[in-house]
Amino acid sequence: MIKAIVFDLDDTLYDCLHENDKAVDDTVRYVANELLHMDEDVVRKAFEEGRDTVKSQLSEWDMAAQHNRVLYFQKMLELLDVSPFKYDLQVYNYFWDNFLNRISLFPEALKFIDDARALGIKIGICTDMTAHIQFRKIDRLGLTDRLDAMITSEEAGVEKPNRRMFDMIAEKLGVKNEEVIYVGDSYKKDVTGAKNAGMTPVWYLSLHDKTDEDVLAVSDYTELRDIVNKAI
Repeated sequence: MIKAIVFDLDDTLYDCLHENDKAVDDTVRYVANELLHMDEDVVRKAFEEGRDTVKSQLSEWDMAAQHNRVLYFQKMLELLDVSPFKYDLQVYNYFWDNFLNRISLFPEALKFIDDARALGIKIGICTDMTAHIQFRKIDRLGLTDRLDAMITSEEAGVEKPNRRMFDMIAEKLGVKNEEVIYVGDSYKKDVTGAKNAGMTPVWYLSLHDKTDEDVLAVSDYTELRDIVNKAI
């Protein structure tokens, strides 16, 4: 019997991919035109190089800090030969304020969560990211009073598909792994990770195309509701 539903956050409950790209575009323009008076292409190139450097340095250690925009913008400013002590937090805050003002839940997601909770099903989040910004996203999305637990890769010390994250969220929710439906957009991180941890994975495909893998897959929350109704 299913007692909990655990969601990945980014690109599962809302569209992170496209809103992130838009926020980056706006931030690059802000830095280039208002802060540093530089060519936008030069600033964008420095941002991309800085981001890729951080990811390259930290990804092999499975560290949540590889997603930290403070580090991305620090590297960007250093590459532009500008003091990060003067502008880094200003740029970081501009980016996240811009991003958070854009995001909203996918259609029917809120009703799905509310209906599941009304049935006594616990709701959790299992996400690769730093905890601080994920809490801000949850607040912005109106989920603060609708979640029972969250585990981030920063807290776990590893990233998905490492089983530790899946075991930790189940423990926080007070359920067994086999009592969890796990919903996520990444086949490698979410579907494989949840399956290997003994959970029932559902591949959320709003921003992706399904390949030939034999796995439950949905494109919206109406389809997800049908799957959950059969499992409870």
